[in-house]
Amino acid sequence: MMLSLKENEAMTKWWLKITIQCYLWSLIQIDFVKGVCAVSGCCVCIGYYVFACIYNSCYQPNLTKQFYINNFAKTMSYQNYVILDVLIHIILPVLTYVMWYKHVTIASSIIAYLFHRSWSIVNSNYTSIYLDGSSIYKINNLPVWGWTVVYIGEFIVLVISTLFALYNK
Repeated sequence: MMLSLKENEAMTKWWLKITIQCYLWSLIQIDFVKGVCAVSGCCVCIGYYVFACIYNSCYQPNLTKQFYINNFAKTMSYQNYVILDVLIHIILPVLTYVMWYKHVTIASSIIAYLFHRSWSIVNSNYTSIYLDGSSIYKINNLPVWGWTVVYIGEFIVLVISTLFALYNK
């Protein structure tokens, strides 16, 4: 099974694809990719909630409700969506980091950063490494300062999660 990256997909979907494949491949010991998935998961987890806080300060309904209405209302109940959201944005990233933080290296963190920037490049039609993803997520446009905070936060999370992993090896 090979990773297939598609335009107009949320960063979480990209992270889920690489992480699920890494779980499947874990039998053949691809430790470097485990480190990438662990650090990338921290960005998905924390970045999602920083993004949500910024969005919620600007718009109603809140981000979770907006995602549900625009993307999932026809396919599942709101309660099931919230459970899925918590599973994907909290439980799976935390579990992945706890299981694989020993595989985090400076190189795997750089690759995770490049993986996230490739999401922006692909989804911007190769025009930006820092994409305003509002259209991809089918939500109101976040102010420019909001995306700036999200991307600075992502970088800080990469650095902190890397330092934490290196310190605790």
